[in-house]
Amino acid sequence: MSLTEYRRKREFSGTREPQPGKSLPKGKRAIFVVQLHHASRRHYDFRLQVGDALKSWAVPKGPSYDPSVKRMAVEVEDHPVDYAQFEGDIPKGHYGGGHVARFDHGVWATEGDPEAQLAKGHLRFELFGSKLKGGWHLVRSGKPARQPQWLLFKDKDAYAGMLEADDLLADVAPPPAEDLKRAGKGKPARKRLTEVAAVARPRKAGWAARALKLQGAAKKASSGEAFAPQLARLGEAPPKGDQWLHEIKWDGYRIVASVTKGKARLWSRNAIEWTQKIPEIAMAIESLGLASASLDGELIAGSGTKQDFNLLQGTLSGEKQGSLSLVVFDLLHLDGVDVSGAPLHERKQLLHSLLQDPPAHLSYSSHIEGDGEQAFQLAVDRHFEGIISKRSDRPHQPGRSDDWRKTKSLASDEFAVVGFTAPKGARQGFGSLLLARPDPEHGWSYAGRVGSGFSDELIRQVSKALEKNGAQARPSVHVPPHDTDLRSARWFKPAAVVEVFYRGIGGHGLLRQPSLKSLRPDKKPGDLVDSDRPAKAKGASMKKAANSASAGKQSKSGQEERFRLTSPTRVVFPDTGTTKQQVADYYQAVMPWLLPEIIDRPLSIIRCTQGVGRPCFFQKHQTAGLERVDAVSLREEAGNNAD
Repeated sequence: MSLTEYRRKREFSGTREPQPGKSLPKGKRAIFVVQLHHASRRHYDFRLQVGDALKSWAVPKGPSYDPSVKRMAVEVEDHPVDYAQFEGDIPKGHYGGGHVARFDHGVWATEGDPEAQLAKGHLRFELFGSKLKGGWHLVRSGKPARQPQWLLFKDKDAYAGMLEADDLLADVAPPPAEDLKRAGKGKPARKRLTEVAAVARPRKAGWAARALKLQGAAKKASSGEAFAPQLARLGEAPPKGDQWLHEIKWDGYRIVASVTKGKARLWSRNAIEWTQKIPEIAMAIESLGLASASLDGELIAGSGTKQDFNLLQGTLSGEKQGSLSLVVFDLLHLDGVDVSGAPLHERKQLLHSLLQDPPAHLSYSSHIEGDGEQAFQLAVDRHFEGIISKRSDRPHQPGRSDDWRKTKSLASDEFAVVGFTAPKGARQGFGSLLLARPDPEHGWSYAGRVGSGFSDELIRQVSKALEKNGAQARPSVHVPPHDTDLRSARWFKPAAVVEVFYRGIGGHGLLRQPSLKSLRPDKKPGDLVDSDRPAKAKGASMKKAANSASAGKQSKSGQEERFRLTSPTRVVFPDTGTTKQQVADYYQAVMPWLLPEIIDRPLSIIRCTQGVGRPCFFQKHQTAGLERVDAVSLREEAGNNAD
């Protein structure tokens, strides 16, 4: 977005309006602001943050909550993001001279690229303010005009009604009398409101009575505070038996919610409040019309099979736009009744009734009873990362236990970042991240390094998370003396947490073929001490458990009998930091699928004896060094035979 026109129209020596160039706060969602502006003519300035600027429209009559009323919105120049904080008077004689008061502000969301939607002439979006809420549309008008004209109107949803912006000015500072006289007062307000609520949903009476019928239920007031969620241990295969129910393992952030006197509050798994960060979820829960409740679920971007963890992180950081939803899978309290002591299957039946017709941004996590293998295969076929299996006959148990178990389709785990190597090639910031896992003997033990799976966005996020840690030359964790490339690495105490895919545990207990999945800002290194692995899989047997999930059917000893690898730590792909050992591990892993496709076929190879990035050559003839490769005689284009 360009702020050239904004700068050209203003003389900043005579106005308090913010100048462009101020660095934007990182890690915050895209905002919106609406300001009541008494300039030469009274109007509302409607602004949406898109990228690093506020896209802006002048709306003479202000937004209307009536979906049938389409208000003209004249597109004006982009404004800097910190203009959202501006209130007060623009001096007479300056561009836009007059009084500016903030009418409403909050975060906003849309599905897809907002710039692409604006270019097409139709932006569908949601606002999460105190006055402007729910779905809205901006549609470009086809009428020729000096400035592009759009139509702003309300979507038909639970917030639609007959209110006008002028009905919501009870808490907006009035302008000076001379501005009011010059610009106009607007239409007489029919109401004097400061906030808008959703149209009340038909409330099913008797939630408390239904909750009291559950086994172990008891009347008890809700604390209204965060509660400790139940956590799963990692399993190698889905548990068997009819006493288990199996749910999708959602790829998002754990969120617990409490409702007190109809108002919802949200927390992360570690009791960090998220109510203001995800207001659409709080609004959706409040629209259920409950007096009190305690809900447990997973925050995802998108819905169903379209969930996207990178989109979730991008939306929360303000770098992307996506629709957020809370998938709810447990209910612990409902309208004055504590149901945490009831069996899970009874709690879920009640929860399913509660979310039979859920509002936008809320959904129910369904399950399969008994057949864990079918549930796991269904998750794999639909590209989920696994399943969570839960004992249906057990009450809620805070913390980690064997009553909940997770089975992953691809091995992944969380590690603390304890250092980095220097970047190579085009990589900026760092080359590879050095990882560690909790170790009962040494505190933390080196687990390997990850240099692939990074997008530019992830590199920026990780770099920001690590920038406050003072690096040093000596390792801060126990490192086996085997990798000479670590001599120039920079180390620090366990800092950020990342989740990494891998194909098993190799020599020295290091990850094989690691690839970064995501940064986990919702977790701290100390959380990793509470391992999700069962006791039998901790410590030395962790290596065995991870090896069982690795691709390929040969044991490590069998691999060593087949070949000896020279210079295993040599980096052969500088851009990703991939070593020769990792390449060999990859080919070993895919061998069961690769070999059947190339059997009885002539094989040609591209050889890069000086490394990737240096001159390579195409080889199809057998030469020294390939004695263990069987050769066949084929007729070439020149007419002669060759091996």
